[in-house]
Amino acid sequence: MKKIILLYLIFSILCLTQGIGAQDKIVAVVNREIITQSDVNNFSKFIRMQLATQYHGKDLEEKFFEIMPRILERLIEDKLIIQEAKKEGIKIDEARIKAALEEMKRQYPSENAFREDIVRQGLTQADIEDKIRNQLMMQAIIEIKIRNKIRINPKEVTDFYQQHQDELNKPASRDVLSISIPDAVTARRVWEDLKKKDDFSEVAHSYNLQVNELGQIQPGQLKKELDEIISLLAVGEISDIVKFDNKFYIFKLQRINPPQKRSFEEVRQDIYNYIFEQKMQDAMDKWLNELKAKAYIEIKNS
Repeated sequence: MKKIILLYLIFSILCLTQGIGAQDKIVAVVNREIITQSDVNNFSKFIRMQLATQYHGKDLEEKFFEIMPRILERLIEDKLIIQEAKKEGIKIDEARIKAALEEMKRQYPSENAFREDIVRQGLTQADIEDKIRNQLMMQAIIEIKIRNKIRINPKEVTDFYQQHQDELNKPASRDVLSISIPDAVTARRVWEDLKKKDDFSEVAHSYNLQVNELGQIQPGQLKKELDEIISLLAVGEISDIVKFDNKFYIFKLQRINPPQKRSFEEVRQDIYNYIFEQKMQDAMDKWLNELKAKAYIEIKNS
C-alpha cells in the first residue's frame, strides 16, 4: 500500500513539474506540492522586505543573515500550515489582503518608494499579495489549532512571580544627556568647550544644537556600541566623541538609578504574556512535528 501511495505521489509531482524551466530546479517536495529555487528566492526577498520595515543598515543585514539558514525549513513549515488551512476550508477576504498591503506601503516614504523596492527585489505586487494571503491563512489556522486552545491557570502566574522576583525587578538605569553634531570639526570644538564649562545646555545653545535627555536607559535598550560607552561613564563624566550613523555624539551621565522592586500587580500581565508565549511556542513546535511526521517531505540535495 505504501508503495502505491509513493508511486502516486511521484506521478503527481511529475505532472506538476511539467513546464518548469530547467533553470528553476525543484529544491523540495511537500506532500503533492513542490518548492522551487524561485520560491525560495522570492520568499527570501519578501522576508527581507518585511524586516526592512523594522531594521535598517547593519541591523537589517545581521537579522537577515540570521534567518537565511532556515529559509527552506521555514518555507516547508509554511507549506504544511497552508495545506492544513486549505483542508479546513479557510478563505481570506480580499479586503484584509488589501489592508495589509496598505499597511506595508505605509512603512515606506511613498508608494513610489514601495514600488521601486518591489522592482529592485524582482517581485510584483501580485507576489506580495500572494505572500500576505498565505500569512493570513497561516494566522487563521494557528488561531484555531493552537492559540484558542491555550489555557493559563492564575496559580501559574503567581508561582512564576514568587520564583522569579529578582528577574522581574526593574533593573538599574542611567539618566543620560546627549548632543548630536553633524560634523567632526564642530564635534571636536563642542567637546573641548564641554571639558571647560561642563554645561551641556549652555554649550549646545552656543552652537545651535539641541540637548536630548535619555531618561532611565537600561542595559540593552540602545545599540550595543552606545550601550557599552554609556555603561563605562561615571556620574558627571562626559564621553569621548562617538561617530554613529554618519553623525557625531557626546554623552554625559547624569545619575544612576538603583534597581526597583516591582509589585505583582505591575508585572502580572507581563508574566501572563510570557507564559502564554512559551505555551504557544511549545504547542506550535509539537503541532509542526506532528504535521511533518504525517507528511511526505523530500529535500533535494543537488
